[in-house]
Amino acid sequence: MKLLGTYASIIEANRVAGYLREQGILCKVSDVNTYNYWAITGVTDVRVWVVLDHQWEDAQALMADEDHVPRNPLPSEDIAFLESSQPQHYQQIMYACIGLLALVVLVLIALFNS
Repeated sequence: MKLLGTYASIIEANRVAGYLREQGILCKVSDVNTYNYWAITGVTDVRVWVVLDHQWEDAQALMADEDHVPRNPLPSEDIAFLESSQPQHYQQIMYACIGLLALVVLVLIALFNS
């Protein structure tokens, strides 16, 4: 995953990400939740990332020239599948971390009780 750009506006970042998705470039807007609490966090920017490294040059070229034709565009079905599968992946990682933490806590309790 490579950073494409930093934007002061969530609207602009989402516009860029939407345009790139229409062109077959898989991208992600980050720091949205942090931006929403800017008064607390101090974060005033959001970032647009190109998820697949081999699409980064195409994304840059599209930002400079709307007539550029991407070399490796993804079909919209593939983009939708990848975007929908991402939360499940993070959810599985979270469950694994919680399970590991619970195991460590149980081992520590057993050690301190003996």
